[in-house]
Formats: sequence, structure tokens, C-alpha cells
Amino acid sequence: MSFKNRLNNGQRFVINGREYQCLERHLYLQTRIDTEVGDIDADSSYYIIRDIKTGHLHKVPFNKIIEKDDANKITFVGSY
Repeated sequence: MSFKNRLNNGQRFVINGREYQCLERHLYLQTRIDTEVGDIDADSSYYIIRDIKTGHLHKVPFNKIIEKDDANKITFVGSY
């Protein structure tokens, strides 16, 4: 699975009828021993998101957001 940034800080989105806001992105880089440039490790990277209705915070792995976005289960709300 290749990495693609799906959410930016402050961005609002809806999954399964619940609205969330991305508060932070925590990126981890893969180290490379060859001369290639390191890449983002999607398995270790995560988003901190807030449920708009309850205010609860969630730590969601990049892979989970990538899978939901690939399945067209994320609707982006307005501009951020």
C-alpha cells in the first residue's frame, strides 16, 4: 500500500454519519539503508481526530483512514 496523505490539520470529514475533525498528524519515517530517500511509515503513523458531537479524541492509524478513503466511506466537509 503506498502512502498518500488523506487528512490535513483542521480538516473536517464524515464517516458513517459521524463528523470528525483532524487535529494532528504524527508521521514516522522509514529509514533506508540504501541511497533511496526514506518514506513515511503508514503502519506507525497516525492521526488525532475529534468527534464533533461528543468532543472525544481518537488516535486513528493512517492505514485505517487510507482503507476508508479507498472504499469511498469518507465525505469531506467544507474547507478548513
